[in-house]
Amino acid sequence: MVRSPLSALSPPGPRPRRFARLLAGTVLATVVGSTLAAPAQPAAASPLAELITNGTFSTGSTASWWNSQHTSFQVVAGQLCVNVAGGTTNVYDALVGQSGITLTNGKAYALAFDVSASAPVHIRTRVQLEAAPQTPTLDQGVQADAGLRRISVPFTSSIGTSSGQVVFQLGGRPQAVTVCLDNISLIETELVGNGTFNSTTAPWWRSNTATQLGVDGQRLRVSAGSATAQPWDDIVGLSGLTLRAGRSYRIQFDASASAARSVQAIVQREAAPYTAPFSRGINLTTTSQHFSFTFTSPLAANDAQVIFNLGGGPAFTAWLDNVSLVELTAAPFDPVRYWNGVLLDAYRAATGTAAGPTVLSRAGAMMHGAIYDAATSVVPTGQPYLVRVPVTADAVAPSLEAAINKAAHSTLVAAFPGRSFTANLNHATAQLPTGTSQLQLDRGASIGAQAADAMIQARSNDGSANNTPYQLDNVPGSWRPTDSRPALAPNWGLVTPFAMTSGAQFRPPAPLGATSYADLLSKPEYGVQLNEVKELGARNSTTRTATQTQIAHFWANDLDGTYKPPGQLLDHTTILSVQRGLTVMENARLYGLVGLALGDAGIVARDGKFLTNIDLWRPETAIQRAHEDGRPETVADANWRPLSKDLAGVSFSPPFPAYASGHATFGGAWAGIMRLYFGTDNLAFTATTDDPYASGVTRSFTSFSQAAIENGISRIYLGVHFRIDADAGVASGNALAEYIFANRLRP
Repeated sequence: MVRSPLSALSPPGPRPRRFARLLAGTVLATVVGSTLAAPAQPAAASPLAELITNGTFSTGSTASWWNSQHTSFQVVAGQLCVNVAGGTTNVYDALVGQSGITLTNGKAYALAFDVSASAPVHIRTRVQLEAAPQTPTLDQGVQADAGLRRISVPFTSSIGTSSGQVVFQLGGRPQAVTVCLDNISLIETELVGNGTFNSTTAPWWRSNTATQLGVDGQRLRVSAGSATAQPWDDIVGLSGLTLRAGRSYRIQFDASASAARSVQAIVQREAAPYTAPFSRGINLTTTSQHFSFTFTSPLAANDAQVIFNLGGGPAFTAWLDNVSLVELTAAPFDPVRYWNGVLLDAYRAATGTAAGPTVLSRAGAMMHGAIYDAATSVVPTGQPYLVRVPVTADAVAPSLEAAINKAAHSTLVAAFPGRSFTANLNHATAQLPTGTSQLQLDRGASIGAQAADAMIQARSNDGSANNTPYQLDNVPGSWRPTDSRPALAPNWGLVTPFAMTSGAQFRPPAPLGATSYADLLSKPEYGVQLNEVKELGARNSTTRTATQTQIAHFWANDLDGTYKPPGQLLDHTTILSVQRGLTVMENARLYGLVGLALGDAGIVARDGKFLTNIDLWRPETAIQRAHEDGRPETVADANWRPLSKDLAGVSFSPPFPAYASGHATFGGAWAGIMRLYFGTDNLAFTATTDDPYASGVTRSFTSFSQAAIENGISRIYLGVHFRIDADAGVASGNALAEYIFANRLRP
């Protein structure tokens, strides 16, 4: 069973990452210490209440769920698995669902669930009335297959009922199929109770007893009976709301006044220092205007309120209507994903030694590590990587997005000297939530700058500039250049790790357990593996299949202009992040973990390649010089070339030893982090590539480990690695991931 907040729609409750500590702040310094707490009033209905009962199946029971004919169900490994008989005609011939759900007409909701199937199948999910004609307010088609997929669907209910139901329609297939469901959630995302004022003012309150509230044409009429000196001398508000840290919100309302008037709209904590993630001055006129703002809350609070500060002038009347505060299912602009895209563009632009996977993975670890520290300073949750920047606990909340933007920008400038990222920063700043003030931006940027400075300082003397030349062993089995390029990054195994204790901590065992080059070449397995890559990895191979050729190029990304191996895995992280509906804070941790893992994977791979007593030659050299290995079953071919080729079509092998595969080490580390973060290996996704020889190709996987294994094996088909290289790389990368996940960026 998946036990992670894979979607912004997950209900409150235990989860792998928690946003528990509260942070003070607002955006208008004029209200510091002056905004009045709400008087005792009826609380609004509790928002974000989970409407689904037993949606996680954690007790092993199917209680609260029913099924129709043509189906049977049971809980298997924490999931509700429905066996659907074959031979049904219509999709509604086989059903599973839950009834007795209350829906409010016009309110915003979000339905989310995980789904997989034993065979590809199209199903429909509906939120509808229980009784005929079973009018739906949501009718969504969903494709399911072997890997678990997260489906998140926001909708506004067009029906009001206490007899609603969630139904999964599974029929209409000639063959039988098993469909498994988990983490089923239906929550109301509208936080404001009675924002339309159809008949009553409850539960809205007023702070000034001279002010009268009433309903006027289905609008809230606020009649201020006397002049007041300060904005907070006359407040109307709604209390008892819940905010979740790091979540994005949209506040909207219609407003007008009997005379032009400046007022303040605020979302804040009820108690001092009245921390306000949103505060905006607005100008009312005699004509009704629609106002809409977005903001991100840096705090978690069950005592939040929406208030309008109406004082500070002569007596007047204001009208409010359609007041809405909705938790968005996804941030309008996710800065973590954005800067990851900027990072990949920098990868694509890198050339020569600056385009090496080690240099690039270091840059990614720096940027994502700094982003994580900046984010967890603004929303102080979890274990910081290097630093938790202090945040002043006053009434001005720093912008989470601005902190991330500055942290990313500063580390990228340091990691890619000579490349400007100013346009990217300007673009990201322009995407800040519309409710962000300049003071919030400035405070967030200051936090991001300090997080970046801590990272840059930590990496200032990390050994990445060590250019000591590599000394060749010059014996059979040892690596030597296959072209004019010298060894690339031969000292990288000595670089200070991001999370490991040393570069040798996850060093793979000696290839085939050999103690020397001669011992390795004497082993029969060596001969078998050499002939395997000779046959499958040859440029002119007649046995390599079209699919194997596609796999080889899909995972290559060795050429300038591509996002290189670390970039492909970071791009795949984005694919999963979008699919699972992660929030900004969840992304900060996920990308932080992936970034650190890839940064250290580059060190692990170079340690194994250059800092042991066997620096294994590439298949290209091994095949051309097979007469030196002493094995009768390996025949030298001086004309053998790998499938791997540059843009001019010239075959090449990467300029460093074969064992262990850096591609495979990166892939194993990535798959391990993804598996641990999401709590399951079996998430389906469709991946992309930058490689020009696989342009437009996508490949689909049902698990992270499946992708990592294919990534490793692809290097055999490309002709640049032995099978032992791939196996060892995946194993080392996975062990590294488990260590990082257990010890770094803990929630």
